[in-house]
Amino acid sequence: MRMTVLAQGLLNQLVKPSSTAHWDLSGLGGKRLAVREFNPMARRSMNEQNDHEAMDAFQEKAGELGEDLSEVATLAADVGREKLGKVRDAAVKSYEDAKDQLVTWEDALKSCVQQKPIKSLLIAAGFGMFISMILRRR
Repeated sequence: MRMTVLAQGLLNQLVKPSSTAHWDLSGLGGKRLAVREFNPMARRSMNEQNDHEAMDAFQEKAGELGEDLSEVATLAADVGREKLGKVRDAAVKSYEDAKDQLVTWEDALKSCVQQKPIKSLLIAAGFGMFISMILRRR
C-alpha cells in the first residue's frame, strides 16, 4: 500500500524531465530511490527540440549531399569534355586519312589516263553505257 502511494506521488509531480528526484524510503530498509520524473509539457519541448535537431541534421546532410552531387557533376563534365575531345581528334584524323586516300586515288587515276588515254576513254564510254542501261530499266 505504501508503494502505490509513493508511485502515485511520483506520477503526480511535474518537474523538468532532466531532473532526478530522490526519496528517502527509510520505511523500506533505509534505501534512497532515484527516479526520473515525468512532465508532459517538458516532454513536448523535448520532442520539439529533437525535431529541431533532426531537421538541422537533415539540412546538414542535404547540404553535404548537394556538395557531393556538385562535385560528381563537375567530374562527369570533365570526363565528358575529355571523351568529346578524343572523339573529335579521332574524327579529324579519319577525315584527314580519307582525304589523303582520295588524293592518292585521284593522282593514280590521272597517271593512268595520261599513260593510256584511248583505253581510259573506252572504259569511260563503257561505264557510261552501263549506267544508262540501268537507268532506262527503271
